[in-house]
Amino acid sequence: MSYTNYNRTYRRSRIAEPAQLTSNANLFTPTADQKHMLGCIYDCDDGRRFRYQKADSTALTIALGNQSATGTANWQNEVQTNSPSIPTAGDTTVTVTATATATKNALADGYLTVEDGTGENNMYIIKSNKAGTANATTGYDIVLELADAGGVRTAWAATSELTLTKNKYRDVVVFPTDPTGVFTGVNLTAVTANYYFWDQTRGPVTMTNGSDTIVVGDEVTCGGQAAGRVSLPDNGTAIEGDTGIGFVMRAAGSGETALIDLTIE
Repeated sequence: MSYTNYNRTYRRSRIAEPAQLTSNANLFTPTADQKHMLGCIYDCDDGRRFRYQKADSTALTIALGNQSATGTANWQNEVQTNSPSIPTAGDTTVTVTATATATKNALADGYLTVEDGTGENNMYIIKSNKAGTANATTGYDIVLELADAGGVRTAWAATSELTLTKNKYRDVVVFPTDPTGVFTGVNLTAVTANYYFWDQTRGPVTMTNGSDTIVVGDEVTCGGQAAGRVSLPDNGTAIEGDTGIGFVMRAAGSGETALIDLTIE
């Protein structure tokens, strides 16, 4: 798909050394205002990679793993029976009816997916959204501008079921012991709530170890024993923090700082 109308203010999707940032310090300086497109890549000469992200309403502690925002139940599998405007092919502005509202641009850079019915299997990138307004029948009407060139490819119907999902790098939280999103990286500085920052996704990174005994060479996961911390795979037991994130380069004791070679991308 094409993004000819996609967030022109933050069009650059990759930054590489020699740094196109004002200084390398900006990798470790979260900001209240957005400087780059969410998900923008910063590649270092030594192979480390960072992704530009935004923290949720809770501050992030240094050297912990993070995950994408938990999905909103009432934005999922939403039938469009009460929508005041079913789109036609080519529309770039659409109205989605949901049983939960959305604040302005909470879904910017996010995803609209058609999960069932006419138009099923299509996904669209959301450029922006207006604040939801109460529907005349039930729920809320959320007006979205689509980023995809050409707009709607296959028009959905009133009986179709749609899901709205935030961009995976918007409103990230500490990776819990039972994940409710996907692993997005490790922050190497403390991050104030709602600030924008660079999360490391590849290469050597410092991470706080949980309570498992790890040794050099171990494949490790995140969150199995304590939120955001390094742990060993739990081999299918009740704890679900089994997202593989990399390998141990330098082991550490419980609660101490380990060196992990991240391999999530």
